Amino acid sequence: MLLAVQVGLKGLVHITGGGMTDNIPRVIPKGLGVQIDSAAWHVPPLFKWLQEAGNISDAEMRRTFNMGVGMVILVSKDQTEAAKAVDPGLFELGQVVEGNGVSYV
Repeated sequence: MLLAVQVGLKGLVHITGGGMTDNIPRVIPKGLGVQIDSAAWHVPPLFKWLQEAGNISDAEMRRTFNMGVGMVILVSKDQTEAAKAVDPGLFELGQVVEGNGVSYV
C-alpha cells in the first residue's frame, strides 16, 4: 500500500496460470507491449528442474509458470528508482514498449 501512495502504480499483475506471457498484457493498453529482461531475476532451481525433466521449451515455461515472479508492479519509468527505494526487494523486470504482447530479451 505504501508503494501505491508514494509512487503511484500504473498496474499490478498477479502472475498465475498463463505466466507473464498471458497475464501482463491484460493491464497494458492496446498498442503497447512489454519487453522483459530474462536476466533480471534468478529463476528458482525448481523451474529449471521442471523444464529439463519435462523437456519443456522456454516459451511454454514462461506461458505456464511464473518462473519465480509472483507479482509485477508497473510504474512510470521516472518512478522506477523511487519504487525501489520504498521496497529494496523490488527489481526492474523490463519496460513497456510500443507493440503488443510480451517479448523476452
